[in-house]
Amino acid sequence: AIAALARLSASYAAGRLLSEGCRVAILGPPNAGKSTLFNAAVGAERAIVTEVPGTTRDALEAVLDVGGVPVTLVDTAGLRETEDRVERIGVARAREEARRADAVVYVFDASGGFGEEDARELAAAGFARKPRILVANKADRRQSGGPALPADAVLLCGLAPGAGPRLRTLLSEALTSALRADEASEVL
Repeated sequence: AIAALARLSASYAAGRLLSEGCRVAILGPPNAGKSTLFNAAVGAERAIVTEVPGTTRDALEAVLDVGGVPVTLVDTAGLRETEDRVERIGVARAREEARRADAVVYVFDASGGFGEEDARELAAAGFARKPRILVANKADRRQSGGPALPADAVLLCGLAPGAGPRLRTLLSEALTSALRADEASEVL
């Protein structure tokens, strides 16, 4: 009976994910390419993309089917300290989305490497407890011998034709892996 109840309990996470879906926040510093990746995943130009840091100031959502799971993908403002009052509100909303999210895609510029501020942002929001994908975007700009990247970072170019499908695959793998880990921890 205990084993049967443990299996039933373990299936709750999978059932909830399939019925209610999952919220995934795209986070990272300004101009890392978060909105470009959002557009690629959605398959449409939904988010405004410019070279001006701080273009995205509000959360933008789209619902995707990722391996049969409804995923609400949320594009957010770049995480940084700023004196701009409106941008500060956007950054606060991005941090709130990080707290609400079931999973996180953290994007940074591959050419600049993964810095101390990136590490602080990841630690501050407790991303260690959530499935996360670490994306080293703008891989096309990365010079050989450039800054070292974290071992779990995925090199990607948001402007490449396959960026959207690749991000969807990464999301599917992260969600599947998280479900397996939850089920295993519940059963054991």
